[in-house]
Amino acid sequence: MRTLERTEGIDAPVDIEKVSDLTTQANAFSVGLGPTERVVVWDTLLDGRFSNDEIRVVLAHEFGHIAHHHLWKGLAWAALFTFPLAFGVARITARRGGLGNPGLLPYGALVLLLLNVAITPLTNVVSRRYEGE
Repeated sequence: MRTLERTEGIDAPVDIEKVSDLTTQANAFSVGLGPTERVVVWDTLLDGRFSNDEIRVVLAHEFGHIAHHHLWKGLAWAALFTFPLAFGVARITARRGGLGNPGLLPYGALVLLLLNVAITPLTNVVSRRYEGE
C-alpha cells in the first residue's frame, strides 16, 4: 500500500471498515475532496480469500481515482447536469401548472426520472472513461 502511495504520489489515508459481520462481499472505494480524500477498504477484502496481487490491483484502482481527481470531476459533471435537468423539469411541469402545485410533485418526480434515464448513456460514457483511466 505504501509503495503504491509513493508511486502514484498519493497522500490519502487508507481506512479499513469492518463489514464482515454484515456481508461477505469485498469492496473498496475512494471518498472525500481535498484534505478529506481517503480510500476505504472493507475488511472482507483482507480476509485471506484474495491474493496480495489482487488486493494491490484494487488499491491501485482506488488510488487512481484520487490521482486523476475523479471525485472533483464527478462533482463538476453533477453540477453541469443538475441545472439543465432542473430547468427541464420546471419547463415540462409548467404545462400543467408547475411545481408550485403540490399535487404535481409525483408528476415532477416522474419527469425527473425519465430525464435521468434519457441521459444515462452519457453518464455511462463518462463513468467508463474514468474507470478506464
